[in-house]
Amino acid sequence: MNNDYDREPTSPTGSTGAVELMTESIDLMSNNDPVVKLVLLKNNDTIIAEVRESIDGSSVQLIDPRVVLLQAARPSDDGQTTTTAISYTDWLPLSESRNFTIDGDYVVLITDPIESLVQSYTQARQNG
Repeated sequence: MNNDYDREPTSPTGSTGAVELMTESIDLMSNNDPVVKLVLLKNNDTIIAEVRESIDGSSVQLIDPRVVLLQAARPSDDGQTTTTAISYTDWLPLSESRNFTIDGDYVVLITDPIESLVQSYTQARQNG
């Protein structure tokens, strides 16, 4: 009995495609450059950091994470808008390392910050 209909097609090299898929996954991991993101943790900490996620989502690497602290909002001078002051504190300030890998289950969400926040964070990192 020929059961070739339920098998994966073979490539010209004779492999079943699994090797090509594995190679593609490895390439995706190596090209996963960290980018600045906002990360909301289950304890309600809002973290800004360079972030690298594992392909399967099981872990998240945080590079130089800072806790984002919002100060009270106040009306701007023109009365038309509101400004909010932001400050940062190191996340886990007593750690010798500034790179952390956390369990993906501890993360509620990851999102892109507004550009002014990225600039502020980058400047804070440069200033120490």
